Amino acid sequence: MESTWHTYRPADVTRAAGAIADGTGALQPHWRDDTPEAKLLDQRLRRKNLAGDIGCALVVAVALAIIVTVLVISWNDAPSSYSTPS
Repeated sequence: MESTWHTYRPADVTRAAGAIADGTGALQPHWRDDTPEAKLLDQRLRRKNLAGDIGCALVVAVALAIIVTVLVISWNDAPSSYSTPS
């Protein structure tokens, strides 16, 4: 007999464990990571969260721009370590 591995999302495992403990457990195909239903659900969730991904990228970009600006300003305002010839 050949072993088959199935992967599940952690939140779905928790939900299924509670349902099994209650005696009402029924595993849904979209709870697994390797079924067509799960792949379709993942695609839908990624599309829904696209705005959040773009927002996070913008926040990171603005934060990096601020850090670079502060470093450049502080570097240009620092006194030089060499003396000018007289």
